[in-house]
Amino acid sequence: MRYISLLRMESTAQSKSYLSLGILLSPIFLPFLGCFSIYSWRHRRGYKGPEEYTARYSFFKRVYWIISQYSRQENHLRMGDYLTPKHNLIVFYSPTLKLELLSISFLLSAAYKSNFQKGRSFKFCILTNSRPRWLFLLSSLEILYKIPSTRYLKESIYPLVCFTDSIDKLRKFTLESYKTVIFFRVESSYTWWKGTKREFQAIGSLNTRERLGNSAQIELKLDKIVELLS
Repeated sequence: MRYISLLRMESTAQSKSYLSLGILLSPIFLPFLGCFSIYSWRHRRGYKGPEEYTARYSFFKRVYWIISQYSRQENHLRMGDYLTPKHNLIVFYSPTLKLELLSISFLLSAAYKSNFQKGRSFKFCILTNSRPRWLFLLSSLEILYKIPSTRYLKESIYPLVCFTDSIDKLRKFTLESYKTVIFFRVESSYTWWKGTKREFQAIGSLNTRERLGNSAQIELKLDKIVELLS
């Protein structure tokens, strides 16, 4: 996907798809998707090291780029001053989880590389009561379907993007997390001549120091964040 990194932190990265390119790719897309599905199924468990996961993540990013060309869309990431070089936890809430929302992880990868000169391969966590059909595309990346343990969060070398359609699970994940949590929401608009425009907006965070403080204040801040997400 073509990423344009911007200098201002409040407008970190953007991506754009081209429908005409998708039409040109049509003759090879279906066979490629079939091969990728077989690849994902055969390599759905186990890694030989971080280099292998990074390679799988990069490969999936290219697959997603091809899929994205079949609909006109433009995605923007608005981080404000929340972006840091640390392995923060990204929590994304949406009442409906769609494949197109995965673009936030690739925008974040581009933002880290642009602002901190560090590449990032994200792990995916899907907290939902009903799993979307498109999840088979992520088979080779070993998706987390439960709230990760504190030990996992301490030992993992990968930043985590958590997608959820449940406010209750979002609250539980936040309160049990070990690292700083950054919350995102998406605003979408559609016009027939430009297609879909999405803006992923960071609307708040909760760090470790705050979590160790007064529980009433934590709940109050989390209530305000949830109100902005809803």
